[in-house]
Amino acid sequence: MNQEADNKAKKRWLTVAVVSGLIVLVLGIGMLLPAEQTVKRSLAMQAPELVIYQTLTQPKRYSRWLPWLQRDPTFNTRQEGAEQGEGAVFVWEGGQGRQSEGRLEIDRTERGAFIIHRLQLGTHVEARGRFEIEPERGRYRVTWRVTRDVGLNPLRRYQAIMFEDRLGSDLLSGLTYLKVYVETQRSPFPDE
Repeated sequence: MNQEADNKAKKRWLTVAVVSGLIVLVLGIGMLLPAEQTVKRSLAMQAPELVIYQTLTQPKRYSRWLPWLQRDPTFNTRQEGAEQGEGAVFVWEGGQGRQSEGRLEIDRTERGAFIIHRLQLGTHVEARGRFEIEPERGRYRVTWRVTRDVGLNPLRRYQAIMFEDRLGSDLLSGLTYLKVYVETQRSPFPDE
């Protein structure tokens, strides 16, 4: 009977040691994952550079192409700050989807080169973003890059890996909506 109790105790300690070892291994690998995540997507567009640039820098046009607004028409939106370019802010809230609120604020622009912005999706995702507009064989390639700090928490670093595909899909959807919108515009100043 004593030997049976000893075997059970050894199995318990072995189980605790194996589980503890796996936890330490998973957390250790998590600490080796990058603390910063960058997701990038790009799409070529057959539209004048000025139309693309103005669509990206004028928040009043964001409801035409931001992917989160296309999926959920129940959002309430508003523009804050400047009407265009640096200091322009677009806010959406009250939706039903996984990003039921958000904010995109333009920090810096350089026509023909880039637009730098801050993006907030819900209460958990804050990121820095950049649009680049580059000529490519008679059209323009628009690249949307979003970078976020996931911190020191190894579990958040694992989450970032899973989140990457979802965010990448959102960025590509947004670029696709943008492409459809800008390619149907005949003037650099549509809807005015």
